[in-house]
Amino acid sequence: MKKSFVLLISLLLVGCKDTPNQIPSPTPKLPPVQIEKIVINSDKDGDGILDLDDIVEGARGDVAN
Repeated sequence: MKKSFVLLISLLLVGCKDTPNQIPSPTPKLPPVQIEKIVINSDKDGDGILDLDDIVEGARGDVAN
């Protein structure tokens, strides 16, 4: 029994040696989305960074943490 199990595993490994080890992705790869930047010249806190850029910078910091 043990020999036949080893033989079976060996045959499976030899038969599958050229098969890639990756499971194909179920969803197709989509092209990146290009979003136009909206610019509003407003800097309410006076730090030299426009408010919308300030919001994006803060959101990126939150995601990083």
